[in-house]
Amino acid sequence: MSNNKILIVDDEPKNLKILRIRLKDVYEIEEAATGEEALEKIETFEPALVLLDIMMPGIDGYEVTKRIKTNPKTQNCKVVLLSGKALLEEKLEGYKAGAEDYITKPFNGEELLAKIKVFIKLFNLEDRLERMNEDLEEEIKARTELLLKNERMAYVGMQAGEIVHNLKNPLSIIFGYLGHLKKKHPEITEIEKLEKASNKLLDIIKSIMTSLNRDIQNEMVDLSMNQIVEDELRFLESIDKQYKSWIKTDLNFQSQGMFKGSSTHISQIVGNLIKNSVEAMKPCEKRILSISTYDAMNRVFVEVADTGPGIPKEEIEKVFEPLFTTKTGEDGGVVGTGLGLSYCKKMVEAYGGEIKLESELGVGTKISFYLPLSKDQA
Repeated sequence: MSNNKILIVDDEPKNLKILRIRLKDVYEIEEAATGEEALEKIETFEPALVLLDIMMPGIDGYEVTKRIKTNPKTQNCKVVLLSGKALLEEKLEGYKAGAEDYITKPFNGEELLAKIKVFIKLFNLEDRLERMNEDLEEEIKARTELLLKNERMAYVGMQAGEIVHNLKNPLSIIFGYLGHLKKKHPEITEIEKLEKASNKLLDIIKSIMTSLNRDIQNEMVDLSMNQIVEDELRFLESIDKQYKSWIKTDLNFQSQGMFKGSSTHISQIVGNLIKNSVEAMKPCEKRILSISTYDAMNRVFVEVADTGPGIPKEEIEKVFEPLFTTKTGEDGGVVGTGLGLSYCKKMVEAYGGEIKLESELGVGTKISFYLPLSKDQA
């Protein structure tokens, strides 16, 4: 809802009356006769605009303006100063105090109404924009938390899948020994109980693996890698609106094919790689983020390169390990979950692809991966 409240501040009752009569049919009006009273009422009335006389006993209009503009609760309120003089020095002092405009008494009615309309509209537009920014920040925070949660859950799911898969081999050995023992010692009735328990365990393993595979298959749709990269760059810009001012982006989209995948999974892979590159370049003077896509050998390839500090050779082989991180905070301590690249590797491989990293100290890092194209395009 728009704010159409105006606080009129003047120590002359006649001036208050004139302004009230002109404005009351369109705007919600409150009045104050002194600067002190104005500062009290502005807190509770919360106007969009203050029409403020400069020359008043006690606190003058300049001081009232300064206090309005330095108070976080009222600083967005628009202030138009009213004065019987038209000296340039007065106007400059008013602007210096933070006033938006200046009107000389006796004022022209049409000019006054026109300016009021503009400043009320400006206040409401700025207020709406601020609320939209707050909502956007909340959405970004929620999405970031969800992505991290999904990433962790997906990682746990893949780890669980590996554990369950690895249980099948020793279970097969157990079945073999049980069969051998049953033939050799048919009198031992507990062997049959062990067989039944083992069969039940095998059924549980098959059920878990079927569920894990179904979760991925249910989300599989045709995707464009170019679109995913563009979406993740837009998401980066929504988080850091200034990133384009300190990072040069070199994009080379040649991929034309579609591939089957979950947009959530692939977005997390691409988003992780972009985020890692951007963070790596923050302390560097040269900051170029290069992203390219292309199709070859029935696959879609993605390369994300940066001009960051690079990774030491002894750490390159560890970067895809769970919980390993090269990120350090300002105090030198390790930051981050260490799940990002490990998640990317496992997810890429789950889709039948491959990911690799190349890095040189002082030059930068390049991570590339590929995924199979859809069968009808392969």
